[in-house]
Amino acid sequence: MKYEDKTKDQLITKLGEFLQRIVELEASETARKQQVEEELRESKEMCRALVKASSAAVTVIDLEGIIADVSQETLEMHGFESTEELIGRNIFELIAPEDREKAVKNFQKTPKEGFLRKMKYNLPRKEGTCFIGELNAGLIKDAHGKPKAFIVTTRDITELKQAEKALRESEEKYRTLTGNVNVGIYRNTVGAKCKFIEANPAMVKMFGYENREEFLATNVADLYQNSEDRKEFNDRMLRDGFVKNEELQLKKRDGSPIIGSVSAAAVKDEKGNVKYYDGIIEDITERKKVAEKLQHSIEKLHRILEETVNALSSAVEKKDPFTSGHQRRVTQLACAIAQGIDLPEEQIGGIRIAGLLHDIGKINIPTEILSKPSQLTKDEFSLIKNHSQVGYDILKGIEFPWQVAQIVFQHHERIDGSGYPLGLLGKDIHLGAKILAVADVIEAFASYRPYRPARGIDDALKEISKNRGVLYDPEIVDACLKLFREKGFKFE
Repeated sequence: MKYEDKTKDQLITKLGEFLQRIVELEASETARKQQVEEELRESKEMCRALVKASSAAVTVIDLEGIIADVSQETLEMHGFESTEELIGRNIFELIAPEDREKAVKNFQKTPKEGFLRKMKYNLPRKEGTCFIGELNAGLIKDAHGKPKAFIVTTRDITELKQAEKALRESEEKYRTLTGNVNVGIYRNTVGAKCKFIEANPAMVKMFGYENREEFLATNVADLYQNSEDRKEFNDRMLRDGFVKNEELQLKKRDGSPIIGSVSAAAVKDEKGNVKYYDGIIEDITERKKVAEKLQHSIEKLHRILEETVNALSSAVEKKDPFTSGHQRRVTQLACAIAQGIDLPEEQIGGIRIAGLLHDIGKINIPTEILSKPSQLTKDEFSLIKNHSQVGYDILKGIEFPWQVAQIVFQHHERIDGSGYPLGLLGKDIHLGAKILAVADVIEAFASYRPYRPARGIDDALKEISKNRGVLYDPEIVDACLKLFREKGFKFE
């Protein structure tokens, strides 16, 4: 074979192989194209299935804003029954007219940015009402990165917005309330170097600061006169979780002292850790000054009362020197008995005054009868018995804090009704009068009288023991016997 023929045959062979390769490539490209188309179809079907199955409100739109598919949640949210009612419509028809211009501008940004986040619009329902929707949108691209469609999710946030509005209104009312009250309201962090988080205007003014910002920059400890008080207060809050009406020695910005009454509670997180303290504080500095002045006045009045009572008691004793000290000794024993039956100090105070004055009515009795060295006649004894009535008449116009006049009036009554001047039974006799009756008998038996010698404590105790529950109240008798027999009571 000639060289030229051989070369020609080789070229033909190569050409055949090339043509075969072209055919194979064309077949491969066709197959690949079919595969891509199949995968694209499957992707569309999968996307459509996902939209249909989604529990969220999902809407697919093309680049012109035409709705291509919607989920069931989208239909229900807008009040439609079938997808046919929405597919083919423009997405902006599902946005209220007043928000459409804003929505269009926002969607125009999507191809560039690739997404939209938390766009809020008023969205209409089919029947005409509206709800507040939050929209998120993303751009869908093909395999070559070319924009193909948008996918939009919608969330009904009407209740959330209403709750936010209610919260804002509540906070505004709270600010209005706290801004107008005269007590300080605050919130501060926990610990030795804690800071204020919130404070109302009254709090800022109370401590002499220029404004809220200046006050919030202050350490809580800087408001205490004594740093140890701050530590103790913080420890108690951590331990107990609250304080109520705690009086604290505090100071203003310029260092001047004030007294604050604080009530506070620890606020904890879900794990039980203290996040901060909420509290109210009232400046009671002036109130404490007034209270101190009032207390001084009360103490002065008590001293005047004591001195007046002692003067009246002394007047009776000067009238009857043979019974000098009788009223004081009766009072001493009566108060000891009252303590023995656990009467409160306030009530014992009334018994003490009544004891010092129980014989004041004797000031109306002639001295010769009071100091008579022999037995009294019936008429003289009647005059003596009248001293209870006279004492009552003298004292009834005085506004004592206790029923002093009644106790003096009844101190010779006996629980069986045999006493005087009214013959009262035990249930009707004032407790103070029952106590004075026993103390009076004990002191009279133990002391000298012009018409008889002293009979002694033993006879006095026998007298009240014998008539326990007859003339004298059993509980009072038992308390009196215990004083002498167990506690060694003696008259001063």
